[in-house]
Amino acid sequence: MSVTDEAMRTVELDQTAVGRLSRIDSLQNQSLSKGLRERELVRLSLIREALQRMESGSYGLCTVCGADVPIERLFVFPEAPECSDCVR
Repeated sequence: MSVTDEAMRTVELDQTAVGRLSRIDSLQNQSLSKGLRERELVRLSLIREALQRMESGSYGLCTVCGADVPIERLFVFPEAPECSDCVR
């Protein structure tokens, strides 16, 4: 049998292996969903803090050094609490 013929053969998996792969896939999906949810919660918190800064009149000012947050940064990341220098 040539290498090409061998590569073209249908791969047969026993049901135990398929079940194991399915569980692994499910665990990976669960982990990914949990990570995305945590990321969304962090972003929601940053948005709420940005709204509070708007109400207090300090929106657009760096929460670390007090300098202006560049408008370009706010266009990309409106809830940004720090200026570009303080992020580094």
